[in-house]
Amino acid sequence: MGDFLGGFIKGLSSFMPEDAPDAKILKAQTGLNDLRKQETQLYAEIGKQAFEEDNARYSETGERLRLVHEEIAQAQSRLQDAQKEKDVRS
Repeated sequence: MGDFLGGFIKGLSSFMPEDAPDAKILKAQTGLNDLRKQETQLYAEIGKQAFEEDNARYSETGERLRLVHEEIAQAQSRLQDAQKEKDVRS
C-alpha cells in the first residue's frame, strides 16, 4: 500500500510546476520516506546479522522469531491449499 501511495504522490507532483512550494514539499516528503524505508531495511539486515552471530544473546526474541516462522509456514500452507482449491475449481 505504501508503494502505491508513494507512486501516486510522485504522479501527482508531476502535474505541478517543479518550483511550486507544494511540489517541493511532496518531492521532499517522498524522498524522506524513501530514505526512512532504506534505513529500516538496513536496521533489519543489521539485526539479522547480529542474531545469526550471537542468537543465544537474543533468546527471548529468538523464541518470538521461531513462533513467527511457524505462523509463516502455516500461512504459506493455507495459501497453497487455497491456490490448489482455486485451480481445481477453474
